[in-house]
Formats: sequence, structure tokens, C-alpha cells
Amino acid sequence: MLQARGIVYIALALLISMVTSVAALILFEPGKASASTTFIHPGMLHTQADLDLMKTKTAAGESPWAPEWDKLRVNKLASPKYTATVYSTVYLNDPLMKDTGKGALADSATAAYFNALGWHITGDPAYANKAIDILNRWSHQLTGLQGNDAILGASLIGYKLLNAAELIRYSNAGWGQPDIEKFSSMMTNVFYSQTKNYAFITRTGAWANGNWDAAAILFNMCYGIWNNDDTAYNNAVHFMKTGPGNGSIEHYIQTEDGQTQESGRDQAHAQLGLGLLSLAAEVGYNQRTVNVNGADLYAYPNNTFKLLKGIEYTARYNLGYSVSWTTLPDVNGEIRYERNVSSANRGEFRPMYEQIYSFYKNRIGVPDSEIQYTKQVIDRVKLESFHIDHPSYGGLLHAKEQRTSSLLPKIALIPRNTINKYISAGQSGANPLTADRDRYKADGSLNIGPEETFELAYLGNKKYTLKSMANGSYVSAGNGGASPLQADRSSAGNEQRFEIDEQTNGLFTIKAMANNKFVTLNPGTKQLEADADSVTADDGRFIVMYPPEDVTPPVTVATLNPQNPDGVNGWYRSDVTVTLSTSDVQSGLADTKVRVNGGEWTAYREPLTFTEGIYDLEFRSLDYAGNEEQVRSVNLRIDKTPPAIDVKLDKTTLWPANHKMITVNATIASNDPMSGIASIVLTSITSSEKDDGRGDGSSPDDIQNAELGTEDTTFDLRAERSGSGNGRVYTITYTVTDYAGNSSIASASVTVPHHQ
Repeated sequence: MLQARGIVYIALALLISMVTSVAALILFEPGKASASTTFIHPGMLHTQADLDLMKTKTAAGESPWAPEWDKLRVNKLASPKYTATVYSTVYLNDPLMKDTGKGALADSATAAYFNALGWHITGDPAYANKAIDILNRWSHQLTGLQGNDAILGASLIGYKLLNAAELIRYSNAGWGQPDIEKFSSMMTNVFYSQTKNYAFITRTGAWANGNWDAAAILFNMCYGIWNNDDTAYNNAVHFMKTGPGNGSIEHYIQTEDGQTQESGRDQAHAQLGLGLLSLAAEVGYNQRTVNVNGADLYAYPNNTFKLLKGIEYTARYNLGYSVSWTTLPDVNGEIRYERNVSSANRGEFRPMYEQIYSFYKNRIGVPDSEIQYTKQVIDRVKLESFHIDHPSYGGLLHAKEQRTSSLLPKIALIPRNTINKYISAGQSGANPLTADRDRYKADGSLNIGPEETFELAYLGNKKYTLKSMANGSYVSAGNGGASPLQADRSSAGNEQRFEIDEQTNGLFTIKAMANNKFVTLNPGTKQLEADADSVTADDGRFIVMYPPEDVTPPVTVATLNPQNPDGVNGWYRSDVTVTLSTSDVQSGLADTKVRVNGGEWTAYREPLTFTEGIYDLEFRSLDYAGNEEQVRSVNLRIDKTPPAIDVKLDKTTLWPANHKMITVNATIASNDPMSGIASIVLTSITSSEKDDGRGDGSSPDDIQNAELGTEDTTFDLRAERSGSGNGRVYTITYTVTDYAGNSSIASASVTVPHHQ
């Protein structure tokens, strides 16, 4: 059936390849910019209400706005001192010119956007002037974008330029009308000329991956708003819903569960496509009161929330949960990537989830159950990276509810040049930090345990401490940074403080405060060392991963020696040693406590030895995620002491020796204070002379009515002895046994004297 479906898709793709190159041009060719006044300004990624909220909350020092602003404003691209380097032609994956000018244009677009935000948040004109300077420099010089990735570059870079311009234009920043018109001309002739047909690649006759369409959709919607162009805007909305490319909602979200066209490619591109589409959906929502065409993008089609399903599917998988998979072709009829969901970049969260959560939860009002995995990402990711493809800093730009930042996130580190190896602190946490742990398990899940997990504590001004979950000790750049990094300090001083800074591609650098040197990976030892004056290669850039949320308590097992009771009835008859062992595969063991017979809880440090007594040993463990297991217990009953026994007889002498049977009564006194008396039995009655001592055969059976093996205390003995002997002695023996199986023997005697 799948093969047949593939044939149909391929046939359809052939048809598309023949007609789409023309149809796309016709269906999505924008009209001339009309003098429409139907758009809200500012009204792209941010409305005036959004900007006012950022300003008010930041000034009040409220979280998450103020902490996020503190992070954004120290980004070098947010500085009013940023200087733009401009080019007349920018190349993007060009066969000859490679990426000449691409980085400069991308940085400039982000710098203009960040400075425009800084202008609205602080009111400092230096920010506005810098944004205007950047926009003007490029508007007056850039004449073309060239290269295989020109469509994608125009979209990803262009939407930030448009948003920067929108924020400056609709304020009193002082941007002159001639410069605004010059900027508009650049947007139309240089950028929109690339994006107007979305991601249809004319040189191949096929549609690119969906994230290309998503970027073009976002740019074209913003372009329509900028130019007050209903046609451009409405075409973008129409394409996002049902366009023929891989990036329309209809085609990008391939299954009911939310699998995307790029889920089998890698998680970086899958998240990029979804993040851009979510931004476009919010742009449409921002314009809903004046243009209803894009108002329902978030729930399209027919309130099925297809886009959100794709987001939740992707968040779920990157959090470490399993997801469904169906092998499906794209709109070109091709199955390009893995025949399963791709683990590449799994757990590397793009800075987009704050926007998604705030939009869907706080603005749309979807129930928690429909956005639970997105919320988990926000709860887990406290060091949201800056990525130049995304607006980033969602706690400032998109948050709608107050939220504290008191939680200490858990992270794992991967050096960028060893992309599939985690930094590990070793089993005890006391080894040098080394890149030696495989990134994925055999099933593709994240291979993060306590040895690879570090608790991150923010000290302010980009300064952090790192505590190993393997041993609870702080990571230190010891000896003033001269030694490899090691988790071996119980408290945090200057040698345990690090500056963690963001890079433009979602990576981080780490600088040791002990010597003001950057941390890099030694290529020989694979150990981390604080030894670099600057970072120029991937050995000093780190991917920050977030371990799967630990909601599982540790499991503590008690091992007993002897393993099983060596007595009976569950009793031990020797000392018992109890050794506790705890497993916690995620955040790691923080503490194990024990108490005996309801006493005080104390820390477990070494095996416990129990001697005679009855004990209720309770124990429980806590992991570093705060999960505490239910109290477990072991009941021990130890009785090493045999019971006491004393035997007394009412007759100790039989006389006269007249050969008659005489009844003797025994009285048994026994005691066992631990397990108690289980049984008292008459074990034996023996005689020092043989039966029928006279040998005449007339008086056999000298011992009668004695029930051996029972608690018989009455029996008959013959008053008889040999005339040639020294007298006869009957020995009566009893055995007492306690419930633990300990036993004691006691005897008493009856004498038939030779003479009296």
C-alpha cells in the first residue's frame, strides 16, 4: 500500500514539476502595493501593547522580562556601538563566492532588530540611532542577493530587517521619509524578488524543504504589513494554509500525531520550520481585528490546531519521549531522509518555545493538556540560547505571565568539535572533566546520566557555577586555571565561577574567572582546560543539552548478609549486615537516610550491622531532581541465645528396690526473652543398667508410659537395680527449642540405690 502511495506521489510530483514553476508565479504573484490602511502598526512580531509590556515589566525588574533583558543587552549585536559592514552584493551558498557578506548582513539585521527593541524598552535614543544607521547603510548600498540559498537568506534575514524598520518607523525615532522609501525599495527589489515565489527552486524544478517556505511565509506577511499591501499579505496567508510547497501547514505537518516533513531530517531544521510558522501565525493573530485572513492560522484547519500538534510532537521527542513514525514522501514525491524520526540534534532546543507557549496558552487560551510538552521545555530550559535564525530571548519578547527564575536547571555539555560526546565528570565526579560519553544510546535516546549532568546556578552578569550531579561538588578551574577542570570543591569561590556567553548559532563559550581564560577541549587528553585567550574554533564552543526531566524517584535496595534467615520462622541466629545500594539513572543520588524502630532519620554512610534484637529498618533516598522514594523497610528478628531450661523431679530416689513401677513427675522451667519458647519435649530416659536387670525375665520394661518427643512430664520407672552393682541411675532429658530454632538440653536423674 505504501509503495502504491509512493507511486501516486511521484506521479503527482511530476505533474507539479511541470506546472508549478508557472502556477506558483501566477497564484502568488503580489499585486501592486495598494494604499491600504487596513493594517495595525506596529503589528508584525510585536504590537504596541507588547512593547509597552516589555518596557513596564523590565523597568519594574520583574521576571522573566528583566533577566532576559539583562541577557539581551549584553549581546554584542544589541550594542549601540555595533558597526555594520555592508556589501553591494551578498552571496549565500554561491558556487564561487560562497557566503561572502552573509554573516555581515545577518548580524546587521539582528543588530538593527535588537537596537530597535532597546529603543522601545529603555527610551535611549542611542539604540534608535544605531538601528537607523544600520538600516540606512544597507538600504543605500545593497543591490542584490545571489547564491543557491538566496531565497532562504532573504527570508530569514529580511524578516528581522522588516521588524526593526517597523519598530523604528512607528515611533518618534526620527527616521526620515526618504530613508524609509529607500529601505522599502531595497525590500521590494532585493528581498521580495527572492521570496515572492516561496521555496520553489527553478533550477531543480522542485520544492525545497519546508523551513524555506516557512521563512518566506513569515517574511512575505511582514512585507505585506510594511507596505500596507493586502495582496502580498493575503497570498502569504493562503500559502501558509494550503500552498503547494513543503512548508504549508497542509504539507509540513504530515500526520495526525504531528510528524513533520523534516522530522526525519534532523531536529534543528524541524524546529526551525515550526518556529517560523508559529511566528507567522502570531503575526496573523496580531492583525485579526483588521484582516481576518490570517486570524485562524494558529488553529488551521477548522480548529484542529495542526501546527500545534507538530510543535508538541517535536517538543515531546526532543524532551526524550518516544513518538510515532510513518514513512511518507514530501510534495515532490521523494522520501529524502531517514526512515524513522531523526535523532540528529535531539535535545538541542531552539529559542522558540517561549513565543509558542505565550501565544497558544496566554493569548489563545488552549488547555494545558494540549501544550504540555512545550511547557516542559520552558520549565527545563533556563539557559535559552541565542540563535540568529530566531528572535530569541522569548522571556522578554513574548512572555505574558510572571515567572520566577529560582529553579536551578540541569545541563549537559557537548564540545562542538566532538559533536557526539558528552563531557563527563566520571563515576565519582572527581576525575577531570572529559569528553568521553556517547551522546546517544543504541535506541537513539539521550545518554545523559548523573556523571554528565551539571546543576547550573546563575550569579548575575553572565556568571554561573556548575555542580556535578555525580558527587554534588562544584566544577573548579583549580590552581588558577592551570589544571584541567574538575568537580572537586564543596563550596564555590572565584575558581568555581564561569562566564557563559551566547554565540550566534545557538552555541556557548565558557570562560573561567580563575584566570580569565576560555575553556577549550584538549585534543589529546579530551579534557577541559581553561587555557585560551579567545575562541576561534569549535573546541571552545559548546552545545548545551538538557537532560530528560527526572520525575522518577531513586530505587534503594537492601542486601542482607546472610541473605536469608539462618534460623526458622523468619528468625536469624547470627548477626545481620545490611548494605543499601541506590540507583537513579537521571539526576543522580543526593542522599539516603535510615532510621531504626521509629527513631531519628540519619544519613546512610556504610553498611549497618545488627545483633540480637527485633528491628524495623526504614530507608529512603532522594535524587538531585527532588524526587523522594517511598519509605522502604526491612524487618529483622535476630535471636542468637538458646533458651534457658531447668528440670526438677518429684522423686529423685526409688526405694525400696521392690521391682515395682513407680510414677515420677517432672516439672520444667524454661525461659526465652527474645523469640519465645516454641517447644519442650521429653527427649530421652536412659538407664545406667540394662532392662530386666536381674535377668530372670520376670520384670522387663523398666521404663514405661513415657511418650518421647512430646511434652510428657509423667512416666513410670521400675524400682529395681542389679544386686551386684553400685545402684541404678535413670537419666531423664528434656530439650527446649525457641522460635528461632535455638535449643537447650537439661537432664535430671532418679537413683535406685544399691542399699539404703
